[in-house]
Amino acid sequence: MSRPGRRRARLLLGCAVVLGASLASAQIVQLGYVKPMTLATFDNFGRSLSLSGGTLVVGSWGEDSAAAGVNGNQLDNSALQAGAAYVYVHVGEYWYFQAYLKASNTEAGDSFGESVSVSGDTIVVGAPGKDGGAGAVYVFVRSGPSWSQQALLAASNAGAGDAFGRSVSVSGDTVVVGAPGEASSASGVNGNEGDDSAPQAGAAYVFVRSGSTWSQQAYLKASNTAAAPSPDDQFGASVAVSGDTVIVGAPHEDSSATGVDGNGSADGAPDSGAAWVFVRSGSTWTQQAWLKASNTGAGDSFGCAVSASLEVAIVGATGEDGSGTGVNSGNEASNAVLNSGAAYVFERSGAAWSQAAYVKASNTGAGDAFGTAVSAEGALIAIGAPAEDSLSTGANGNQNNNFAFNSGAAYLFRRDEAAWTQLAYLKASNTVTLMSDDAFGSSVAVSYDTVAAGAPQEDSSATDVNGQQGDQSAFDSGAVFLIDLGLDPWLGITHGLAGIYGEPALEGFGTLEADSPASLVLTYANPSAACVLYVSLQSFPVLFKGGPLYAFPTLVSLPMFTPPAGALTLPFTWPSGVPAGTMLWFQFAISDLAAIKKVALSTGLKATTP
Repeated sequence: MSRPGRRRARLLLGCAVVLGASLASAQIVQLGYVKPMTLATFDNFGRSLSLSGGTLVVGSWGEDSAAAGVNGNQLDNSALQAGAAYVYVHVGEYWYFQAYLKASNTEAGDSFGESVSVSGDTIVVGAPGKDGGAGAVYVFVRSGPSWSQQALLAASNAGAGDAFGRSVSVSGDTVVVGAPGEASSASGVNGNEGDDSAPQAGAAYVFVRSGSTWSQQAYLKASNTAAAPSPDDQFGASVAVSGDTVIVGAPHEDSSATGVDGNGSADGAPDSGAAWVFVRSGSTWTQQAWLKASNTGAGDSFGCAVSASLEVAIVGATGEDGSGTGVNSGNEASNAVLNSGAAYVFERSGAAWSQAAYVKASNTGAGDAFGTAVSAEGALIAIGAPAEDSLSTGANGNQNNNFAFNSGAAYLFRRDEAAWTQLAYLKASNTVTLMSDDAFGSSVAVSYDTVAAGAPQEDSSATDVNGQQGDQSAFDSGAVFLIDLGLDPWLGITHGLAGIYGEPALEGFGTLEADSPASLVLTYANPSAACVLYVSLQSFPVLFKGGPLYAFPTLVSLPMFTPPAGALTLPFTWPSGVPAGTMLWFQFAISDLAAIKKVALSTGLKATTP
């Protein structure tokens, strides 16, 4: 999909390097098997997770310690289901534990960690059980390797049972929080918060940071908030933010509309679900689109999960019943495989949204709940199916050997030109036969060349990273699996300097052949700001945020401006005749007043001649 307004330039480099090998020839390997530092049963570690470059945050809402703040005592289990979150960082080839996060005001039943999100050096953790279910959200920031709590966020109209923090998402200095139990009958943006006549209609709240101070910027509601006696749309059950775009899901919305911007008043499909797109101009938010499935059906729960990446939105529908497999295949109206689940990809051109793909698992099965979790970044999408049953392990195993009940799976898709195709079928490395119930795929995240998948009901007694997976004696302790997709030899170097839209991301795409087209894609850059691409034959790593920041000497310098979308593509062609093993290093510097020393640095890329 082309992105409107993106400026293009042609760059001929004097070296050939390795580019985007196909997944069929790539080596998909498990980089990390991640467990909490102190083991306890029923912690549900991995129910939520988020991945941003070289930082992974994992929520464990069932964790019981009474510790408060950062790196407290993990062994005092006197606050049942207070919850916790754990931070891990990628340094070189390995993942390491970095921090143990708790609320500053820990109490039993808070469910701190039921939702988590990370962007650069900012982590947001939801605690929807706080204060009788009113909920709260905690913001943590990193300085060097150290984390501290920066803010405690609450709804402007907090009420018992609102579940503020059931879902959270952060992008740079913007946080969106879902409160699916909120009860006002308002609709649209910044309506009347005080009329609690629509129980569990739901709401979402946008917060912004200036310096180190957070403030609420918008109060978002559905455009068709249902009236009593049975509203229950649960708008805000899922949220996602990318730059100036917010997606909010309402899995119990009841309209029978299909597609984009249909009739929202015809409630003929109970719990079919919907999602809304909001956009920001300056500090003002407006609704841009209202999304429904192309095959709306009662009980589909469209909107149970959402994710956004620039011009792409993905919406999960865990209760969808279609019998098709793969992308855009099969009869969407055939409701023959109950609760198999689906996901829908929408793409934006200008201000117009349209459905680009109807996505099913490659092994569609009844009750698999495909679409429970979704994650999009650039041209990659990960989708979780925590009730999938196959006994296989690792990548691309036998999908039809259904002897591991609710073991779970995750599926990876990639856009090539205008088409989405499935690239991988992922399973845990320790799938257990028969009554597995690990729920691998309950949470998923994709970042660069890595997928993280949570299995909150996994039972091993291991601790930390890459422990022994075989001892299944710690029931529902939970685990997270980190998988290298082998899409290199574009190797993402994970640390940059964040700016107004978070940490700018640099990706490489193309083929391994000389004289073949390729491209660098920069996203999350400050719109309309001057930027320079640095290309070098050497790297000069500097320790920063627990890993290397690459400050390149200039081999090629190409000044230009990023367009309003904050994204930029540089097409170029690999020439022939370069020695095997030649390495090139790439990084962007972008003018950005919100960044350290007013310059944001993208994540780096390394490419190597085969």
